[in-house]
Amino acid sequence: MATCGKRSRSIQPRHGESNRCERHEKTQKSNRKWEEMDHEILICIMKRYPWYEWHQSKNADFIICKSWLSAFLDVLFPPGDVLDLRILDDHQKFGCAESHYRGRYSPYAWKIRMFYRYLKLNLDRRPSNYYTKLILSECILHSQAYMDIAQRLPALKSFVSPVKMSSCHELFNSSMFAGSCSFVSSATLRHCQNLEVAHCPIDMSWDLAGWCKSLRDLTFVGMIGRGPGPGPFVQDSMAVVIAKSFPLLERLSFTSHVFTFAGMSMILDGHKNLSCLDMKHSICVAQDGIGRRSYRTSLDCQWPKDKITRVKAFLTCEGKNCPDCGHLYLSLPFWVNSHFHFDL
Repeated sequence: MATCGKRSRSIQPRHGESNRCERHEKTQKSNRKWEEMDHEILICIMKRYPWYEWHQSKNADFIICKSWLSAFLDVLFPPGDVLDLRILDDHQKFGCAESHYRGRYSPYAWKIRMFYRYLKLNLDRRPSNYYTKLILSECILHSQAYMDIAQRLPALKSFVSPVKMSSCHELFNSSMFAGSCSFVSSATLRHCQNLEVAHCPIDMSWDLAGWCKSLRDLTFVGMIGRGPGPGPFVQDSMAVVIAKSFPLLERLSFTSHVFTFAGMSMILDGHKNLSCLDMKHSICVAQDGIGRRSYRTSLDCQWPKDKITRVKAFLTCEGKNCPDCGHLYLSLPFWVNSHFHFDL
């Protein structure tokens, strides 16, 4: 019986296809894997894009290889004794609509959680005494994060907290997130009792006084004094706390504050051994000037000169002639209340 067989044909590549195949092979040979790249090259590549663009998918594996992770963590948290979280404040560049920022499962909230995951990995690879300074971001992490961070930084000597702190629900609200400063301080400062330097909002004074007895350099940002109503920043009790606390204090600074004469006197009486008192862009007014709703009259600073002379270095700005805060003396209706804030 005869059988018929099919003729075998060799498939000829189309015109130009062989060239494309050759180029593809050359490209594959020239491509380098992540783990084969030098650490510095990886860092240069990752710096070209914001950190949050490296993970657009919630299901993506965020650890490609050890060398990739090491370089990425060095971009987020550069080597050195300062743990700076302000890179998290790039929320305005996330590229999401305002409605997408809100909610626990929003893209923004997911990236906040991803950032904290990277932060924990970074702390895992460092010795416990590696960081001596912590700089918080304006964006607030979730509730347990600050306590976890502080517990893992036993060698912390310096602490910086921004004036304004916002949650992911208030990214487009200019007002301060209610209670954020007190929450951060109470969760963090109880584990930072060896602090020597602090730069923080004025309403952290209570927690600092309770936990941080070794402070030598203290900078407050916010407002202090006396106003109509119990506002969060304008209580004379703050002056009392500052006066009776921080026995080792050598340098005290207030930025953008309004003082009563009595409040300033109490603070100076409580710290008679200050080597430096920095009062740039702050004013001290008479008691009858506080609480008046509005007027367009010149304000005269009335510093307690007899007490200030004890300070070795007393630093002030040019007052009415200061380019940053001079307009507050004359040009605007001036009042001191719980909503007043120097925006310098």
